[in-house]
Amino acid sequence: MAEYGVQTWDASGNVNNYGVKPVSVCGYLQLAQNQKTGSYSVALPPGCRLTCFQVMNGDQFGTSRRKITISGGTATVSAAGDTDYSAGTEPAAAAYLIFQIERE
Repeated sequence: MAEYGVQTWDASGNVNNYGVKPVSVCGYLQLAQNQKTGSYSVALPPGCRLTCFQVMNGDQFGTSRRKITISGGTATVSAAGDTDYSAGTEPAAAAYLIFQIERE
């Protein structure tokens, strides 16, 4: 039977494209426009890590930025400079942070 889709390999020739990665959404944190504080915690099963992504909520974008730091099962929201576009920073818009647990 033929396979369809895209396949990729690492330098050793091993397949490294597994399609959709299974995750468990474990919660969310609602943030207001320009909010730069907050935290979320969850107990992680062994061999798993906490990740998150931001989903804008409406049209309240704001002009500032926030930093999301994850350590173990705890995510912390803090202030970031208005011109800080480094990894882990997001616009401080009205938004939800969606948290998920995935295997390491």
